[in-house]
Amino acid sequence: AIMDTRPFVLSPQGKNLSEIFAARAGTELERKRVQEDLQKSREQYRALYDQTPLIYFTVDPQGMIVSVNHYGARILGYDVQELMGQSVSSVIHPSDRSIFLSSIEKCLRESTKNIVPELRKIKKDGTTLWVRETIQAIGQPLGPKMVLLSCEDITEKKRTEEALVVSEQQLRHTQKMEAIGTLAGGIAHDFNNILGAILGYSELAMAQVAQDQRLRSYLQEVQAAGQRARDLVKQILAFSRRSEQEREAVNLQLVIRDVLRMIRASFPASIEILISMGPDPAVIYADASQMQQIVMNLCANAEYAMRDHGGVLEISLQHKEVPRDMGDRMVKLKAGPYVELTIRDTGKGMSPETVERIFEPFFTTKQAGEGTGLGLAVVHGIVHNHGGRITVSSMPEVGTTFTVLFPRLDVVVPLKPEEVMDWPTGSGKILFVDDEEMLTRWGTQLLSHLGYSVVSTVNPYEALEWFRETPRDFDVVVTDQTMPTMSGDTLARALLDIRQDIPILLCTGFSYTMSAEKAKALGIKAFLMKPVNGKSLAFALREILA
Repeated sequence: AIMDTRPFVLSPQGKNLSEIFAARAGTELERKRVQEDLQKSREQYRALYDQTPLIYFTVDPQGMIVSVNHYGARILGYDVQELMGQSVSSVIHPSDRSIFLSSIEKCLRESTKNIVPELRKIKKDGTTLWVRETIQAIGQPLGPKMVLLSCEDITEKKRTEEALVVSEQQLRHTQKMEAIGTLAGGIAHDFNNILGAILGYSELAMAQVAQDQRLRSYLQEVQAAGQRARDLVKQILAFSRRSEQEREAVNLQLVIRDVLRMIRASFPASIEILISMGPDPAVIYADASQMQQIVMNLCANAEYAMRDHGGVLEISLQHKEVPRDMGDRMVKLKAGPYVELTIRDTGKGMSPETVERIFEPFFTTKQAGEGTGLGLAVVHGIVHNHGGRITVSSMPEVGTTFTVLFPRLDVVVPLKPEEVMDWPTGSGKILFVDDEEMLTRWGTQLLSHLGYSVVSTVNPYEALEWFRETPRDFDVVVTDQTMPTMSGDTLARALLDIRQDIPILLCTGFSYTMSAEKAKALGIKAFLMKPVNGKSLAFALREILA
C-alpha cells in the first residue's frame, strides 16, 4: 500500500467549494429544524383546535364546511368526515338560520367580527344545543375569504335560566292562588249562607205546593240555579285547594247538560254546538264539580280556537270496552268498561310540537293576559286522579280532538231530584245556632215541619246560656262554624264541657281551622258543608239520633 504523508492543502477553488457546502449544510439543517418546529407547532395547534371545549367550524363563502374540530363534531354527534363538505345550515335550527346566514354575509362583506348571543344548533340525534357563536372572516393569501365560527355551549346556562323563569312563574302562580284562596274563603261563608236560604226556602215551598205542578216546576228551576251556584263556590274553593273532593256516582250526561246551559250564551253565534250522548247513562265515580271543570275547560279551549272564524263544537259520550290485550299497553288504564267523552272542534288546530307540550303546567299558546297555561294541566291531573286517560289529536287549520276515558259504573243516577216528602222525620228538641237570621228562621221551619221541637238563636253566647240552664232539655245542637262573636268549635267545646254526651252537628262554608277530621277529634258527631239543604240535614239528624 502506498500512502502520501504530505499535508493536504486546499486550493483556493476547493476552499470556496468547501465553504459553500458548509453554508448549504447549515442552511439545510436550519430549515429542517424550522420544519420540525413548525410541524410540532402545527400538531400542538391541531391538538388545541380539536380538544378545546369550543366548537370550531371553518366555512367557505358558499357556506360549506371545510374544517371542523373533533370536539365540535363529537358534541354534535358526528364524525369529522361526516360534516366535511356539508352546508353549515344543516346543523342550525330552522328558526335561527335567517339570523345566522345574515351574520355570515355581513361578516364577509365588512370583514368584521359578529357575535350571536344565542343560537340553536341541531345535533345528529335531533336534540337542540344552545351556543354563543362568534363569526369572524379570515383572509387567505391566494384565495377567497373564509369564515371561522367559534361556538360556546350555553345549553346548561339556558336550562338554568328557563328553570328560573318557571320558578318565577310558579311563585307568581302560588301568590295568585293564595290571593284567590283568601278571596274565596272570605266570600264562601256569606255566599253559602245566602245560597242556603235560597235552597232551603225553595225546598220548603216545594213541600207546600206538591199538587201544583206549574209552581213546582218554577221552584225546581230555582233549586237548579241554586245548586249550580253552590257548585260554583265549590269549584272556586277546589281551585284554590281549600276544599276536599266529594266523589259519588255521577252521570256525565247531566254534567254536560249543566255545563252547556252555563256556557252556551257566552259562545258566539258563529259556533255551532252538536251533542251526541246516546240513550245509556254515562255513570262514573267522580267529583261532580271537577267533572264540570274538565268539560268547561275543554269547551273554553274549543271556543278560543274558533273565535275568529267560527266552526263546529262536537261533544259526544259513548260506552267503550277496553279489552285485556289493550289494557296493558294503555298508560294507567286497566281493561274493563269505560265512558268515552270526546270534545272536537274545527278551529285553527295545533302543530305537533304544541301537542307534545299541551299538558305542561304554564305552557300556553295564548297571548299574555289571556291564559295562565294551567287549564289543561289541571284537566290532565283530574283525569288521572280519577283513574282515566286523556289524549289529544290535532292538525293545523283542521281542528283538535280531546278524548277522555273514565272507568264506568253500572248504576243508575236519577235525572230528577228526589221528592222532599221522602226525607226522614223525627222527634226531639234541637238547639239551632247561626249568625244569619234568615237561616235560623229556615232551620226552625224545616225542622218543625219534620217533627222536631226547635229553639233557635243568632247569638252563640245566648245558646250557651240556655244550654247551661237546662242541658238535659236538648237532644241535638246544630251550629254554624264561622260566627263573629264565637266560633262553632269553641261553642262545641263549651257545650261538651257541660254535657259530654250531647250530639253536635257542625255546619261550615269555609274555615281555615276546621275540617271533618278535626271536628270528629273534638267529639262533634256530624259535619256538613254549607250551603246545607234540607235533605242532607234531615238524614244527618236521623243518623245522629239513631
